[in-house]
Amino acid sequence: KPHGEGPQSPPALFRHSQHAAAYCTVCHPGLFPRFRVGFTHVEMNEGRFCAACHDGKGARAVNDLECEQCHVPR
Repeated sequence: KPHGEGPQSPPALFRHSQHAAAYCTVCHPGLFPRFRVGFTHVEMNEGRFCAACHDGKGARAVNDLECEQCHVPR
């Protein structure tokens, strides 16, 4: 199934420690506001949010990742 289709997944968990090489200003406030925000795979397919970097050039493309790499039960 394409990403974003099928049963509801647990929310994605962003791991700041895995992105420590990037400065905060790379993502905040341009890509992500300084408060929690929900977004969809449709928006990421438009190159927004995580996909701004995870585009297959800067980092592995969102659609090349296993769902469990981002969506983890809490």
